[in-house]
Amino acid sequence: MKRVSSLLAAGMIFLAAPILHATEYHVDTAAARQVKFISQAPLESFEGVTQRIDGYALIPSDSLAVGKGPDSSRFYFEVDLNALDTGIGLRNRHMRENYFETEKYPFAQYTGSIGTVSRGSDTSLEVSISGEMTIHGVKRPLEVMISTGANGQRYHVRGQFPVVLPDYLIKVPRLMFMKISDTVQVQLDFYLLPVSGSKEGL
Repeated sequence: MKRVSSLLAAGMIFLAAPILHATEYHVDTAAARQVKFISQAPLESFEGVTQRIDGYALIPSDSLAVGKGPDSSRFYFEVDLNALDTGIGLRNRHMRENYFETEKYPFAQYTGSIGTVSRGSDTSLEVSISGEMTIHGVKRPLEVMISTGANGQRYHVRGQFPVVLPDYLIKVPRLMFMKISDTVQVQLDFYLLPVSGSKEGL
């Protein structure tokens, strides 16, 4: 219910201030998708993986043109932190209860817009996006570079960026500091699918 409520709230924000000549996209939940949190510490390295990413994007028709600067695009994405799986049940419970405190803060959320666009390869673009990340109830500005390219009617989105846990008031107990890194790498891999009846296609 919390997930539905937060996504509905994001959708209402989009509808309250529509963008002319924009296409609405949703995360393609029928396709393969993955968010991975990677911790590399001196005594132990591990990954937390989930497929539970969802969200919306409103993208004007010329937003992904090479050389394009900041525009009026908007997006909202969220990741269900309760679904993170590190491969060990006890570690999963510690991550949820002691670090992310998912009973209070079940989602990591990112809102923002597209910045600059450059050519990555013949089939992909490098896109800077900027906005605000909210984790553990704490909001911080965040700029990310992603790689994307058209895949049929969809965009394939991939990227990696660091998240510094203390910036979000996530405290790792002293006895655990050699097993969990203060900085985790976040990897994204998912598809954006245009909504049927949206104003424009790719």
